[in-house]
Amino acid sequence: MSAEAPNARAAGSLQDALLAPFRATRYRVLGEAAEVFDLRIDVAQPQFDDWLRRRGCACWAIVSAHNPQATLLSADENALRHGALAARLQALGWQHLPAVSIADAGDWPPEDAFLVLDASVERLSGLAAEFMQAAVVFAPTGEPPQLVWLAEGES
Repeated sequence: MSAEAPNARAAGSLQDALLAPFRATRYRVLGEAAEVFDLRIDVAQPQFDDWLRRRGCACWAIVSAHNPQATLLSADENALRHGALAARLQALGWQHLPAVSIADAGDWPPEDAFLVLDASVERLSGLAAEFMQAAVVFAPTGEPPQLVWLAEGES
């Protein structure tokens, strides 16, 4: 995500400000056996889809607790938020694996995240709202990742 994103709020909605930075980001998934998948919005990733199918996964998402509403927080604050998200996923019993969002330009710090398997987009959006996120990356297995925006008043 670009460091310019928060300043762009005055020019339009947060979604408008964040669309380009979210699209210029790699969403890296770290699988169980040292598999690494770099995902991008609107880009199919057949190897990742095969990996998901072997696990019987119908849908997936990338969810983070870092930098709510594109407000840059300290590394310590983000680590606390990430730990809280991990605890929340554990309490919900949702299968999840480590992920990280990496801005192509390198002008925004990498954000720890989780790949969440087989949770509905509605429930994922609710979880993202708990952590004041603007969007989640979501897709049914076999389809390219999409941004699912939370209503601006929801988060």
